[in-house]
Amino acid sequence: MHRPGSRKHRRCLAILGIAALLGGCAATDPRTAPERHRSALLQLEQRLAPEALRYAGEATADAPPRADGVAVLGDALWVWSADGPELAALRDTAAGFARAGEAAMSAGATRCLGGAGALAGALFCAGPRVTGGVEALGASEFTSRLPPRGGFRDLALDSERGLIHVLDGVTDRLMTLDRRGEIVASVAAPPGVYRLASAGPAALVLLAGPAPHITLQPLDARGLPAPPARALPHAAPARDAVYDPARATLWLVGPEAGPPRRQDGPLRHLRSALVGLPLDAPAAAPHPPPRFMDLGALGLVDATRVVLVGRHLAVAATGSDAVAFIDPDTEPPAVTTYPTGAAPVGLAAAHGAVYVAHRADASVARVEPTHGVTARIALATLAPDDPRSLGARLFYGAHVWRSAPGDAVTCNTCHWDTGSDHRLQPGFLERRRELTRPLGGIGAVSPIFTTSGADSLAQAVEGLVRGLDERFWQSPPDHSRYWERPVTLPLGDGSERHLSPRRLREALMTFLATLPREPGPLRVGAGPDPDLLRRGFALFARDCAACHALAPDVRRPERLAPDDALTWLATRGLAFSQPGWSRVGITPSFHPQGHRVAPLSDLGRPGPFFSNASAPTLRDAVDRLRPGSAAVHGGQPGTPATLAPAEQEALLTFLLWL
Repeated sequence: MHRPGSRKHRRCLAILGIAALLGGCAATDPRTAPERHRSALLQLEQRLAPEALRYAGEATADAPPRADGVAVLGDALWVWSADGPELAALRDTAAGFARAGEAAMSAGATRCLGGAGALAGALFCAGPRVTGGVEALGASEFTSRLPPRGGFRDLALDSERGLIHVLDGVTDRLMTLDRRGEIVASVAAPPGVYRLASAGPAALVLLAGPAPHITLQPLDARGLPAPPARALPHAAPARDAVYDPARATLWLVGPEAGPPRRQDGPLRHLRSALVGLPLDAPAAAPHPPPRFMDLGALGLVDATRVVLVGRHLAVAATGSDAVAFIDPDTEPPAVTTYPTGAAPVGLAAAHGAVYVAHRADASVARVEPTHGVTARIALATLAPDDPRSLGARLFYGAHVWRSAPGDAVTCNTCHWDTGSDHRLQPGFLERRRELTRPLGGIGAVSPIFTTSGADSLAQAVEGLVRGLDERFWQSPPDHSRYWERPVTLPLGDGSERHLSPRRLREALMTFLATLPREPGPLRVGAGPDPDLLRRGFALFARDCAACHALAPDVRRPERLAPDDALTWLATRGLAFSQPGWSRVGITPSFHPQGHRVAPLSDLGRPGPFFSNASAPTLRDAVDRLRPGSAAVHGGQPGTPATLAPAEQEALLTFLLWL
């Protein structure tokens, strides 16, 4: 028996990595008990590896359907998925929901909004894989004049003035289009913006990963962005925002402001919070302090969306499979919570109710503040025992681990929508802090974690099942073999599935191993100039491929010659990693030999980049590149660059095409 933090405990962790699953300790100690399912999971990992090279948006016969969002347009509801181009229309009738048609876009959307006023009759959708950023269903006169590529993250509508505001994540700009799609304004946006919200007729709100996390962008009388923008005081990235004109308050949901902690081992301070920022207090008057509500203390896990419904705020608690209605005018604020379905991630308010889209069971519900769920429809029939669907439930729901009250977490708590939460997270006992990485394509990567602490995804899943549970850290060790107990998994339709320990691991690993790579924004639409792309690849092959290997699957010895690699990349992804460590000028080092060679995935995402989050944008990361030197990625602003500006542009083009 050994205490967390003792020399013996540290030695076990250092030698055996995140799981610490083998060694000379008691067989019922969760840190050292053998991995009973390792052989079967390794075989499963090998079978699933080819799917990890798939790009997001590619049709697959066995991919479970999802409902990622819902928008109100007139008397119809439109439901979309980020995975595919299909949209479904619903009617909300006295008898419940009725299907009202279908439509299709060029790619899956991350946000759709129904127009009104000067934009009436059209549904505007945006997403990083949508060519030209915005598509408008029902608006024949609209043609986006944005560049014919991807990388546009989000949009907001000004229906009265007939304007569409769009975030360009490639150039970090806020673009404004008129109702015909013409660009009428373009201003610089802070780095790493991923969400846009209206703050009434006079301002927009931009949510970002790097600081400033919240930016207020004023609008002039025409509705066009009017610099300068103003940073709002908020210490953590928010997941969503809504402006409340009656209270002159911007409401944010997302992680609590303090940094996540692991001082004694278990994860703490990852709970969700609701924050109200007053926006229109006179400059000379004392500014009212922000309002704060600890949602974790209410049992609400992983708050991802917020909308205004009358006097109530409706908050989607994705990890709790619930929506909470909050009246902030009472003291304490009155909160009513209703279970709604599996992983609620999309909200739209209309007619005194909120419509909820559920990612994990492809359903939509109508939820009313005083009556709860009053209508529900399943848009697809899911195979009840499909491992990907079960794995999605495990990823988005708080069903696997036991945590202290208020500190429950899900995988989605840190890996937002399987990506990054843009924050530094603590390693075991806070020996390190590192940026959360996106998970697309992780099934082709080995070893796992920046420390290379797991030699396979199978071992990483085993370590996660054990190590994120508070019982992993008990002293004396927990001898109940909690990690080998079956888990009862609630499904969105009210039924349950009882997963054996092996089925639980197989489901979670299947979901993770088959997460597709996000295509680069320059892979969408017209694509980059072929000569510029080839020059960028030649620079990559010369300066980067020694570490970021031209290998389809890191666990196999196969490497591709440069000519073959470029041909391969025309249709399939590469892992761009290797099983080893390297010192590249990024500090602190998490291993005596530096860091694991990181895969190059989803480089079109909002920043920051590098394990220490020191590069706010990909362009900053390229600017710091010093190939051939000890620094490698550690170049500092003002020091002579190794690559000429034209070479940097070519390399950046290649990276944004991956």
